Order: sequence, then structure tokens, then C-alpha cells
Amino acid sequence: MIQTWKFSIKPETSKDAFEKCKKLGIVGIGWSHGYEDKQPKNYEEAKSITKDYWNKDIRELRTLYEKIKPGDHLWMHKNGHYYLCIAGDEWLFARDICSDFRNYDLGHAITAKWIEIPDEFVCGAIQRGVIAQRMIQRINISETDLKINKHLIDLYEKNKGWNFDFDFNSISIAISKISIDDLFSLLSPDDVEDIIASILQMEKWILIKSTCFRSKPKFEFSMINCEGNQCLVQVKSGLYPNKLIPSEYKQYLSKNCQIVLFSTHPDPYTGEQFSGIRCLSKQFVFEWILKNWMVLSNTIKLKIGMISIDA
Repeated sequence: MIQTWKFSIKPETSKDAFEKCKKLGIVGIGWSHGYEDKQPKNYEEAKSITKDYWNKDIRELRTLYEKIKPGDHLWMHKNGHYYLCIAGDEWLFARDICSDFRNYDLGHAITAKWIEIPDEFVCGAIQRGVIAQRMIQRINISETDLKINKHLIDLYEKNKGWNFDFDFNSISIAISKISIDDLFSLLSPDDVEDIIASILQMEKWILIKSTCFRSKPKFEFSMINCEGNQCLVQVKSGLYPNKLIPSEYKQYLSKNCQIVLFSTHPDPYTGEQFSGIRCLSKQFVFEWILKNWMVLSNTIKLKIGMISIDA
């Protein structure tokens, strides 16, 4: 089964190791200093040399050579661009990488096929995953997102300059036939948040973008309208979404502030209902999508248009 990973190429060197890897068709990491006068023939020798030099096992080495398998997807983000690398089946060490490997601090690498993917087609789980602090870290994505990534690989391998031309007629037909459960199964949590924000913006609420990036927020984002009223929004979705209990949000109500809640849980809202707290139903959101699908993000349109595509 294909695994998806966040990968960073950032050895301790002034040379551009990222561009070197891209040019050579590899993904690599550092810890090259133990190889000044040594050349490992295999992974076991590399482990021994690095452990002697650094006086510890290198976790990233184990991940690169023991956990990442041929065909796995390695995602990187550099200077605003997203790159999807497909792991190859060849392991490289020190001088196997290049003669000046020390200048780039590239001690360990695997072969990989590089494909640049426009950010509008990179799913939210990937975009969140690539900002993780670890050099190599697994990213959990849905089967739908994996299917789209496979399809994008196929498209961009054939044509690097490809740009998606939406067949609006096909999307219209697909969305007219889709069930509520099938539609929400396609959507990532980020997709659902985008849709709730779009619903409210069409109701004349304006999104305050800076509120979307709070750490562990009580609300996903806040909005404001032309009368100066505030709207605080909480959204729960995914495989096992939480219920939302209106009484837990009552404290945030005020004369000029209301609350909007949405959860895809089968029994989403429990307890007393309060004036000023609007609980959106899944059916309401579904019907809104059917009527207003043209304003959905390109990522969501791509998912809907690919329902019948076998990636």
C-alpha cells in the first residue's frame, strides 16, 4: 500500500542541496561527515559508520531506508511550490550520490521521480503535513486524496505544462447523481471548512483570514458583516467527527456576536438550543452544494469530476 510522507531536504550546508537532489532525481538527507575517508557498500555499513561517528542511531536513516518503500509519495514544499516525489528502489550513500556529496552534506539518498504540483490541487492534509517540524514524517490522507494524487502524477508525467480544464458539464452530471454520504466522503475537513465559509460569505459575511491560523482554536475562523456584527464558526468533519453542544458556546454570544456550528456527526447537536447559535444541518449544506457547486474550490471540483476515474 502506498504511504504518503512529508520530506524536507535541508542538510547543514550553504550549497543548495534541494536543487541538487532535484537535478539528480533523488531525495536525500545529511549526516555525511562520517564518510570523509569511508564509503559504505550497503545500509548495514552506513548504520555502523554513522553510529560510530555520531554516537547514536539516526532515526531519519531508519525511516528513509526501512520505512519508505518504492512507490511511496514524498511531498515537499519549497519557495511556495509543492513537489510530489515518487520513491524509487535504489539506495545511495556518500560518493554514490555525487563526487562532491560533502559540499551538499548529502550522505544518504534514494532515487525518486520529481513532479511539481500546482498548489490549487494539493489537498489540505498534504498542505498541513508539509509544515511539520520533522524532516521525514508520515501524512495520513484519505483514499480519495490518494486517488487524486495518482491521477495528478499520471497527468503531469505526460505533460509538465498541463493545466486542468474543467469539464463543467461532466461535473454537473456527476453532482446531480451523487448521494449525500458519497459527497461528504470525498471532502476533507479543509474542504468542508471552505464550504461553510462560502455559505456564510454568500450571506454577506466577510472572512477574517488571520483567524484561520490560531493554534488549537475554539473556533475555526471568525467573520464580520457590514453592520460590524461578528460571526464565530466551528466545524467538525471527517471519519469520526465530534458532536457540538450549543451550551458550550453560549458564553461567546453577545449583542453583536453570533455562533455558527456544523458537524457531520449523525447526531450533531445535543442539548438545549439557543437564540444566536445557528446549527447547520448536513442536509442543508448538501443542498447548498448542489445548487452552488460552481463556487466550490478547484480541488473539490476535481474530486467530484474524478468520481468515475480509476486512478
